[in-house]
Amino acid sequence: MAILCLGDSLTYGYEVDRKHVWPALAEKELGVPVLNKGVNGLMTAGMLSLCTQKAVSAAATAVMLLGGANDILSGLDPAEPLANMAALIDRVRHMGGTPLCGIPIPFCPPIREDWAAMADFPERTPVYEEYVARLRALAGEKDCPVVDFRAGLAGHAAGIALPVRAFYSDGIHLNREGHQVFAAIFVSALRERAFV
Repeated sequence: MAILCLGDSLTYGYEVDRKHVWPALAEKELGVPVLNKGVNGLMTAGMLSLCTQKAVSAAATAVMLLGGANDILSGLDPAEPLANMAALIDRVRHMGGTPLCGIPIPFCPPIREDWAAMADFPERTPVYEEYVARLRALAGEKDCPVVDFRAGLAGHAAGIALPVRAFYSDGIHLNREGHQVFAAIFVSALRERAFV
C-alpha cells in the first residue's frame, strides 16, 4: 500500500528540507509510503506525463492531485488546467487508483520580489481564483474526493489567531510550519475517508 502525490512546488516542498515537507510528515504519521512526485514549476500537463500505470500501480490506495498555479501564472486560461485535472482524475481511475483532488492555497501578498518579477500577480490572481472555484465544481461533477488545503490552512490560522501569511515563505510557497499544517490536513482527509 502506498499513496502517490503528484503536483508542483507545493507538493515538492520548495526550499524546505525533504524530511519536513508535508508528504514526508504524512508518511511518518500514517506509517505507509507517501511518494512525493512533486516537481518545482510543474504544470498540469506535466502532471499528466508523470501519471503512468507504473506510478499509479505503486500507489494502490490514493493518488493526490494538486496543481494549476503554474499554468495560471504562465498566462493560461483556466480551461486548460481544468481539462488536464479532469483527465488526471479519469486516468487515475482507469488505472485502478483512487484520485484525490487538492484545493490549492491562495497567493498571499506580499509576494517575494524575485517571484513578483516573473508574473503579473495582480492580473493573474483573479484568474487563479476562478480556476480554484471551477476546480471545486469539477471535483463535485466527477464525484472526486477533495482535500481542501485552502480551507484547512485558513481554518488553522484563524484557530490560533495568526494570519495565513505566517505559513508562507514568500507569498506563494509554504514554510516549514505550513508543511506541518498541510500534513495534518492530508492525514485527516485520508482517515475520514478510511483510505488508511
